[in-house]
Amino acid sequence: MEFIPSPKPKRSKRQKTIDKIYAQTEVNMNSRVFVPGNSKLGEDNILIFNLPPVKSCQWTSWCINNCYGTKGNHAFPSVLKANESRLQLSLRDDFVEKANIELDRYENKLYIRIHSTGDFYSIEYVEKWIEIVKANPDKKFLAFTKQYKNIKALRKLAALPNMSLFESLDEGRQCGKMSGIKKATVYNDYMENNADFVCPGGCPECGYECWNDIERNVVFHKH
Repeated sequence: MEFIPSPKPKRSKRQKTIDKIYAQTEVNMNSRVFVPGNSKLGEDNILIFNLPPVKSCQWTSWCINNCYGTKGNHAFPSVLKANESRLQLSLRDDFVEKANIELDRYENKLYIRIHSTGDFYSIEYVEKWIEIVKANPDKKFLAFTKQYKNIKALRKLAALPNMSLFESLDEGRQCGKMSGIKKATVYNDYMENNADFVCPGGCPECGYECWNDIERNVVFHKH
């Protein structure tokens, strides 16, 4: 399986970080597949798998100007290296095996966040996650995606009973392209009045609603 990076966006105020993401080549192939959650997601219950933002995404202009994966702690050299390491790991034939072995060790971690940064860059990569999710029915997985070019594979992933998948919309693209998949968008007056659920800002606060409700759409405040 070959990884084809998304084209570089036109220069923006975050371009220095984006250039570093595309230029990152140093990796640690012994790095863990997953990392523990943070204070927002919940440190006790969550595992996270991230990829390089922008580079693995089907981004919009709104994404480039607002992506939290290109600022703050996400821009640290150690984080850029870790994200690139996981990208290279995801291309390997043993990625599914390594992920499953690691998940077995985390019996107390119920919720898995796929891609706080990054996205499902290919059909083959989606199929690997289908295998992982199927192999771990005791855990609940969550992801957001704009990769509508991989819609057939993503529908299979979304249909799994322990997978919660949302099509990610924003101020620049509020018309969904993935029928049959839940929608997630950034706050605006229209969406707040017509949404099924408005995120309170922290996953423990709502009891992990996005993981546990298989039907409702969600609105997020920009952060």
